[in-house]
Amino acid sequence: MYEPDIVRFPDWFQQKFAKLTPLEQRAWKDERARAMSDHMAMGALLEMDFQEDPHRLLFNQFLQKKPDSGLVLSDLDTLTKKFMILWPRGLFKTSAVIVDIIQNIVNYPNVRICFMTGSDLLAMKQLARVKKVFERPSKRFLQLFPDFCGIDYDKNGKMKYVKLGNKHAFTVPSRNNDSFAEETFQISTAKSVKSGAHFDLIYIDDLVNDQNYKSITALDKCFQEYLDICPMLEPTGFIIMTGTRYSFGDTYERIQEKSKLEEKAVGRTVWKFSIRDCWSLGCKCGHSDVYHNKDINIAEPPCVICDCKGFQPTGVKGVLFPEARTKDGRAIGHSLEYLEGKRVELGPEFFANQYENSPMASGTQTFTEVLICAQTLHHEVQIPPYNQAYTFVVGDLAYVGADGRDYSVLYICRLFQGQIFVFRCEFGTWDSGQVAENIVNVLLKERPNIIYLEKFPAWESYNNVITTYANMRGIQKIPIVWEKCSNVANAKLIRIGAIKGVLASKRLWLYQGMKGYEALVEQLLKWPKLGRHDDFADCIGMVVAAPTGYQLENPPQAVSMQNWLRKYNEAPVDTDSYLDNGCGNGLVC
Repeated sequence: MYEPDIVRFPDWFQQKFAKLTPLEQRAWKDERARAMSDHMAMGALLEMDFQEDPHRLLFNQFLQKKPDSGLVLSDLDTLTKKFMILWPRGLFKTSAVIVDIIQNIVNYPNVRICFMTGSDLLAMKQLARVKKVFERPSKRFLQLFPDFCGIDYDKNGKMKYVKLGNKHAFTVPSRNNDSFAEETFQISTAKSVKSGAHFDLIYIDDLVNDQNYKSITALDKCFQEYLDICPMLEPTGFIIMTGTRYSFGDTYERIQEKSKLEEKAVGRTVWKFSIRDCWSLGCKCGHSDVYHNKDINIAEPPCVICDCKGFQPTGVKGVLFPEARTKDGRAIGHSLEYLEGKRVELGPEFFANQYENSPMASGTQTFTEVLICAQTLHHEVQIPPYNQAYTFVVGDLAYVGADGRDYSVLYICRLFQGQIFVFRCEFGTWDSGQVAENIVNVLLKERPNIIYLEKFPAWESYNNVITTYANMRGIQKIPIVWEKCSNVANAKLIRIGAIKGVLASKRLWLYQGMKGYEALVEQLLKWPKLGRHDDFADCIGMVVAAPTGYQLENPPQAVSMQNWLRKYNEAPVDTDSYLDNGCGNGLVC
């Protein structure tokens, strides 16, 4: 496969190769083959500072090349076609991507690669980094891969450099298929990628970053950019995605959610995930938890190095990337002291993003499972009866044309002795006619005293549709109050944040049996870093903000609350009251 008369080597190299002894020729072929198959060997050839621990494990997460197999690129893995590698900051992820790109190019000269990242400027910098390897190669890379380098000699034997491509794309000299319109390596920008392009490999590096994770609009744009580039991948091609978690609802989370749906629908997924934080735990076998494969057994992951049958923790905390020295004496890697210092310097939240691959720092949640669980009711008898309570409805409508909203949400609530009981939810992606139908259905079934709806733009049109539909159903008047929403900065964040105080003071109760409960809990647990839609949580914020006057009445004491339940619901003495909430094992009971 590597014989000079088969591969298109330049004339100057063939002359030099012919002068080598058979032993030297064999050594050259072996070293070239090793760089083509072993990421660590290629990294060393490129004079990068990779360490056996942990970078061999990092490289194991990429597509593995098999130069001696004769396999075409698409057949290297016929099941797993997409790879997501989320490792902490400072682990040389992008450098590892560069190594993998170069290794793919030297294995497959006709490969078509697209590279996408969070900004066009950064993408061009990474292209320049890859192109330099071939355009201005090191002495050793030129010796092993002369057929890929932009190097030539003039008639006087003087070396000259040949410029490859431009700042958006380049093609290596060894390509022998002239039918492809795409370059060997091309970055994805608004100006560089055409809709009709086709790629064998697409690399997506740090698409979500510290410049765009705070904006839901920007996160949606990131995901749309990912969706837009997917059709450009050949059906048998590969996607390699690398990055770090910053926010709930980001591209990485959405892909994982879709992967679960794919696995449920067809029994498997084309995605392979590797997600690590900066820490490691020691095992009695001598190898940290990093080297124990949870894909085989998540409860007792076996060691990939020794015959350890399962991870047995020693209780010793370590780091994923231990401290090391480069050949020129520079210190790289992390220590426990360094990481703890970074936590103080960056703050717990940003440290969790950068080093722990977590959108939220441990212990910093506004809404915890304990808080929500304590205010969750699990039996219908715990809901105050209609004739003893004030019934009202609160709605957050996703009007047609709304940007980024999925659901219209209606909460049916009862007010009793200074407490709000949210016991029913109706939601859906409704147009104005369906909104009217659902509101009238709720009105007829629950007979609320009042319905509070957010006064969004064009609310008059919705009000007319609802009124018209109600008249058709024989209802002359609907008790709707359109509440003007606040236009102050971060009004929605303030509204949702206010829910915590009402929950903590035991003024708000949630019924676990209502539709949408799980979505509500998920949104509360992820707040304020939802990263995506907040329909259910925001509507609860509107429930709390509605002018019902619950704050003006003191809630009953625990004893009287228990007596009230038994009196009005005629619950047996041994029936759980909502003092313990029937909570059992928590939110998943």
